[in-house]
Amino acid sequence: NEAGLREFNRSRRYGRSLSLVAFDLDNLKRINDEYGHPLGDEAIRRVGAILAQAGRSADLAARLGGDEFAIILPETELSEASALATRCIAALAAEALRYDEGLVIKLGMSAGAASLSPEDLSFDALYARADRALYHAKNSGKGKVDIEP
Repeated sequence: NEAGLREFNRSRRYGRSLSLVAFDLDNLKRINDEYGHPLGDEAIRRVGAILAQAGRSADLAARLGGDEFAIILPETELSEASALATRCIAALAAEALRYDEGLVIKLGMSAGAASLSPEDLSFDALYARADRALYHAKNSGKGKVDIEP
């Protein structure tokens, strides 16, 4: 939240672009319930690693809690944020967790992207728009990115 507010204020002050991508690890509750929390924790670590590697040094990837993550993307347009989210989703889809006796569990996540607009009066407003896009992506089939213009 502090980093988001700082980037929000910087973008507003200097008239620079700012994008935010909200991610949600699909089916974490099912993984925890069926295979145990250690495997769910590994799924979370995999998402964290992918998001940390996807961005530039100026970007900030964070776990917000549970199965929710975000990346703050200073000086990034919506199309670039959407492309980054798509790459992250594809990278996680290429990952697999191994469970007892060779069972392979595929991972997936959904994303919502938004860019700073003149109507955003706070970082929370930008986050709310990215979150709405995320839930639209989840409710329309998961495993994809949706944007909030």
